[in-house]
Amino acid sequence: MFENVASKFNNFYGRENGVVLRTISWTNNAFPQFGGHPQKILDKQIVDKADFAVAVFWTRFGTETEDYGSGTEEEIERMLKDGKHVFLYFLDKPVSPSKIDQEQYAKIQAFKEKHKNEGLFFTVPDENALVNIFREHLELYIDSIHRGVEFSKTRGNKLILWVDDCPENNVYVRNILENYGLKFDLALSTERALNFMENNTYSLVISDMGRKEGLARGMYC
Repeated sequence: MFENVASKFNNFYGRENGVVLRTISWTNNAFPQFGGHPQKILDKQIVDKADFAVAVFWTRFGTETEDYGSGTEEEIERMLKDGKHVFLYFLDKPVSPSKIDQEQYAKIQAFKEKHKNEGLFFTVPDENALVNIFREHLELYIDSIHRGVEFSKTRGNKLILWVDDCPENNVYVRNILENYGLKFDLALSTERALNFMENNTYSLVISDMGRKEGLARGMYC
């Protein structure tokens, strides 16, 4: 499925922008090796060499590893720890209740709850929708990197002050903007923001709409 998306990407967007994607997976790129837990071996052979990952959950979370609830969870967490991008999707395709492993499905819901405030993921109704939305997201992601490289070459102040008492809610947005060469200082309070502004010059100040301080909020240029 994703091999076809990568192939179409290379033939169209990639050809126009000088980008080539190569998919890797344990079924096609792993080789026999001893000396550790199978998942640890796959991490070194596959995960650590990847630039980004695509993860999809439906009704099964997977088999537990030494450190995580499943191999997929370990791969996701390993990528995130290394600061790499993860495209995360949840498939909401109908399935007979008798075929659902409730324990496995509960683990998926717990995983979704764990990450709901740490980034952005999408729920899709079927495989066709998954293919279409992933191709769109892939082009947006690669385009943000490409334009970010060009933007970083331009002059001007790229430092932004983000005032938010819950900065984890905006991780995904900041990551995308950082691909464009922007940099951020994070302030958890108005007092801290004012201290930042005394010592730095910002091109933009962004303040959230629901801080507990109850002060005026908005976006300023």
